Amino acid sequence: MLCIKIVVSKYKTTIIMITDDCICPAGVLPTVPVDPCKLIMSKMRSMFFQKLDTGNYFINATNGIEEAASWTGLLDDATVDATKMSMIKNIKEVIFAPTEILEGTQNFDGAPTADEAGPQLVTVVLEEPTPEQVALINTLKCVARDGDLTVIFCDRVGKFHAHEVSDSPATHTGITISQGTFQGKTPDKESDLGSKFQYMFQFYLPEDWYIGSKVIAPEAGFNANTLVPG
Repeated sequence: MLCIKIVVSKYKTTIIMITDDCICPAGVLPTVPVDPCKLIMSKMRSMFFQKLDTGNYFINATNGIEEAASWTGLLDDATVDATKMSMIKNIKEVIFAPTEILEGTQNFDGAPTADEAGPQLVTVVLEEPTPEQVALINTLKCVARDGDLTVIFCDRVGKFHAHEVSDSPATHTGITISQGTFQGKTPDKESDLGSKFQYMFQFYLPEDWYIGSKVIAPEAGFNANTLVPG
């Protein structure tokens, strides 16, 4: 589908062909709903990584993401197929960097057009990681290299932040990480003898990841932070 924009001025008529699909709605401005009871994520505590696969969907009333029973076996070492999850817990900090605006050509005033928002950089900080942890986390970049790695965030009280596939029935899966962007760093340490080693790894999320995401409260008595990997 092509968008055709006709610009008429005093001196000339210009036809602009836009190759991307139209995303702006026609007609009046939208009504933005008020949601005073929206679930809000608190400090991130754990993250779950899984391969992108339709078999990994959490579906309400079948294996809802909020149900403890739905997580049985997903972290086990014996689980070697696409359903296997890698859990990283006891996270010190998760930083979502501000996104940049990707600029295009100049408009009629000479100002650069704002084509779209760029991807969002996510930086995760762990304190005092073991060499084994660093080595195994770094291997996640092999899955991300092909664009097959997804992530589910979990805050300190157990709420999930995941991708919403559909709302009826409520279906969730991991948020897809931008292809080839996962990278770990060598742990660093300040000169102070009392400071601790810190390990950081980073990845990018697509610019529209938040729009397609959902915060989900766990069922009573379930907090995914208490799950044990391996």
